[in-house]
Amino acid sequence: MATGDRRFQNIPGPRELADAGLDDPAGISGADRAFSRALGMPPIDHSLENPAERSFLGGVRLRNRLSLFLLLCLATIFGIGALFFLSDQKLNATLDQMRDAGAVANLIAKIEASTLALHSDSRNFLLSKDADYADNYKKRMKVLASHLKNLHDLPMARDEQKLVTTLNDGVTQHADQFLNIVKIQTLLGGDNSSGLISNAALTAADLQKMFATSNNSNLTGQLAKLRAIETRLQQAPDGIESKNFKFGIDELNKIIAQTDLPADRKKYLAGATKSYHADVEQFTRTQAALIKEITRLDEINTYLSPYLEALIKFAGNVSSSASQAATSIQIEIRRLMIGGGGGLLLVLSLVGYLLMRSVTAPVEKIAAAAGLLAHGDSAVAIPVLGNYDETGEMANTLTYFRENMAQA
Repeated sequence: MATGDRRFQNIPGPRELADAGLDDPAGISGADRAFSRALGMPPIDHSLENPAERSFLGGVRLRNRLSLFLLLCLATIFGIGALFFLSDQKLNATLDQMRDAGAVANLIAKIEASTLALHSDSRNFLLSKDADYADNYKKRMKVLASHLKNLHDLPMARDEQKLVTTLNDGVTQHADQFLNIVKIQTLLGGDNSSGLISNAALTAADLQKMFATSNNSNLTGQLAKLRAIETRLQQAPDGIESKNFKFGIDELNKIIAQTDLPADRKKYLAGATKSYHADVEQFTRTQAALIKEITRLDEINTYLSPYLEALIKFAGNVSSSASQAATSIQIEIRRLMIGGGGGLLLVLSLVGYLLMRSVTAPVEKIAAAAGLLAHGDSAVAIPVLGNYDETGEMANTLTYFRENMAQA
């Protein structure tokens, strides 16, 4: 330097310039001005630099920003997982509701079918007097009672437990009434082997044989009239027919009394006639009781009909509600996944973009300043000197490079 360029031989030192009062309050010190004039270069305007200038997140180290981004990614993954879990819970609840609704509808359909089958068996028994229908009724009754109990215990049918209980009580009354009818019908009998009707027929047949041996056409003719009334009474008990039968018995007793048969024979025939009368009266009273029981059974059927219809309507409402709930949950899950998942990904993308820009923006500025320095512009202002991260360190390194260029 002692024998080199003479520009550097007469340059005053910074202290000498400061003592000489050459500092410029505008921002360029007197030392810089003198130094620059001595080198033949424009003075470095440090007023263009802000030592406190800091970029977005310039106070956070790059590795901390990377850690923040990774945490945000994990939070997003957790959030999406939570959305899937919540959606799964809602979906499972809907499936449970649909399964319960299906169970309710299935049980009610079975109850309806069993109830109709009971009515059919009871009607068929009354028409045919076939005991097989009574046996089928008893079997179906057990199945129906089981279905009603299962429906009563279902949580979804809790609001209709009163209806189920009422229907169960009605079905129980129907069964009791039908069993009473079966007992009465069994007592009456339906053929020539047993029952009150058979007893009356057998008594009449014995009486007919007795009259046949008497060779009295009046006796056999009157008995034929009584048998015709008996047949009509078997088909449908009637008060008038009962009176006609009693009047016919009185006429038969008069005819017996007017015959020339021995007294003991008359007495025997009168006793047989009395037995026949008693048998017919007994089955007639029993037949009338049977009709009352059948009428009561019809009343129970009428009583059960609205409750059964209400139960069927309830099944339809349950199925409809479950279907609507499934549709609503499907829309809700779709919105939740699209809105929630899309929102989380949007936040992740936005924060990721901001984190990237917090790195690239100061680097771009530093790169621009470094390019100017590389082209010999020692007056360039160095950006982001206030950053505490790696970009701040790069900026401060450029200041040293700039000062070294100026002194070279």
